[in-house]
Amino acid sequence: MEINLTFIVQIFHFWFAYYLLSRFLLKPFVYEHFKKKQLKLTAIHAMQQQERDLNDLIEQKNRALVDFKEQMKSQVSYQHQSGDESEPSVVAPVSMEFVPEQGVDFLVQRVVDAYRD
Repeated sequence: MEINLTFIVQIFHFWFAYYLLSRFLLKPFVYEHFKKKQLKLTAIHAMQQQERDLNDLIEQKNRALVDFKEQMKSQVSYQHQSGDESEPSVVAPVSMEFVPEQGVDFLVQRVVDAYRD
């Protein structure tokens, strides 16, 4: 079996072309592909964490609202008159007030003169 010189040159050209393609085309492409994939996974993880944090805040807000409603029920005695059960006849010692310099509503507890010593 004779091995021709052109066969050896073809093998050399193949490995040289393979080296150049892998070095300058394949490795950068694979690197960019995995880099984009990693960025996408990082963004998804961050969004999932933010979603969990927001759900925790919503749960805290809902618990605070339930606690506030229970507190209001315990502080205000309802006197039903002629079937009107929607509004209490006694004003609650807590109210919402708008503070213009801060631009938000605040829950303010009013101190009634009867409660003062």
